[in-house]
Amino acid sequence: MRRMSKESTMTVISRSPADCSDATLRDIAALAAEGGEVEAEDIAKGIRRAEALLWVAQGESICAVAALKRPHASYRQRVFKNAGSAVRPELFPYELGYIFVEEATRDRKFARSLAIQALQVAGEHAVYATTRSDNAAMQHILTSLGFMRCGEDYQSKRTDSFLSLFTHSRTHL
Repeated sequence: MRRMSKESTMTVISRSPADCSDATLRDIAALAAEGGEVEAEDIAKGIRRAEALLWVAQGESICAVAALKRPHASYRQRVFKNAGSAVRPELFPYELGYIFVEEATRDRKFARSLAIQALQVAGEHAVYATTRSDNAAMQHILTSLGFMRCGEDYQSKRTDSFLSLFTHSRTHL
């Protein structure tokens, strides 16, 4: 992927994984893996199950990614249980995840734009997200969009980080 100047015109794109080329799927998975929070193999599988993949691009170059994921029920239950949440996980069919923005473009609010687009795709359906407990920027984006912190922080299985669970539903608005 080539780097882009700040003067470049960017476009937010949202598509079903079935409507993406194999090359686009590989680029999205590779960029999401740069975040280091999820195994690359799990991302490659997860993006194919997603409701929507979202990215910021200029031409063929991708500088920011996100997904509106359809997690397996067992995974969703584990996340809510790990957070000690009393909220019923089955009420949240979608997970906002795989958000990553290249460092060179982080000052352009792409993560926020992608999250807004993902919520539009979700429509009336409830959505949850997890983020590192020390990721104040992502937590600010989520709360500014109506997500509420849910439960307690819990230890990530992949890293030394703790994770925070956030939920969003139209009843929060």
